[in-house]
Amino acid sequence: MPHHLKEPPAVPSFPLPSFLRMRAAMAACVLAVSAVPALSAIPAVERQALINLYDSTTGDGWLNNTGWKTGGAFSAPGTECTWRGVTCDAGGTASSG
Repeated sequence: MPHHLKEPPAVPSFPLPSFLRMRAAMAACVLAVSAVPALSAIPAVERQALINLYDSTTGDGWLNNTGWKTGGAFSAPGTECTWRGVTCDAGGTASSG
């Protein structure tokens, strides 16, 4: 190699045991997150109250009604906590924000 060119820096390598420990820790995190139960559907009476609110305030004309409807019909039960402006607590109680 000509004297004016330097050797490229060595690519750092990680000891295999360290890599395996990191991989095991990451796998444990993924398992822990996937073990958290999803929120259940809100009670039917609350779902109907949200639908009534949407209909009585011309929700189709809101600037942002993301998630409320799919293909012209209200989204499936269990999706209410993803509707724009709706928040749910861990007990499955919904409130419009």
